[in-house]
Amino acid sequence: MDNPAIYDRCLNCGTPLPEITHPGMDRYLLPAIIVVMVVLVTGFLIIPALHISMASGRDLSTAINGVSATPTPVPEYQINQPARVGDLQVTVTDTRPGVNQFNDKRFYTVTLSVQNFNSNDTYTLSATDFTLADARENYYSSLGIQSKPSYDVLPGTTGVVDLVYIVPLSADKLRLLYTFPASTAAPGQSQTEVAFVL
Repeated sequence: MDNPAIYDRCLNCGTPLPEITHPGMDRYLLPAIIVVMVVLVTGFLIIPALHISMASGRDLSTAINGVSATPTPVPEYQINQPARVGDLQVTVTDTRPGVNQFNDKRFYTVTLSVQNFNSNDTYTLSATDFTLADARENYYSSLGIQSKPSYDVLPGTTGVVDLVYIVPLSADKLRLLYTFPASTAAPGQSQTEVAFVL
């Protein structure tokens, strides 16, 4: 008769049983630690480096080594002054600070005119490509573009869209930062970033 694992003596004769060890636990501990380390390195180093590489249009080693201490000046445009890269043109036509206030914050709406001069390709504008910045270097993400995460500018069309932000009442000297889609960049060039002075 076999003894259950919870007993330390034989049920038939009462002699002490040898201690049972679980070699499986020690065998899986080191591989589990290695897997966790690989996941952490991938998540915190490799994926962000690839994102920087893709966003800048450079290969991975250049993107990592090419980070400079002084940022390149971003071209600035005024309201109703169009910014055009390739076949895509974006113009800030209006801004409306919200009247309703809550928790020392308010809505801030930016109206854009977007024009696609290409007769074949559709450009997708993502709400995450438009970031509002204030004088104190605080950045605000859009709640959406036309209440959606993105907006398609069809070939040969012009559209008017609204971006809505929530900003503190104290936010001043606002600028809208925009990164043009990678498809508008010339071959071998990085994406173009612009700032609209509001």
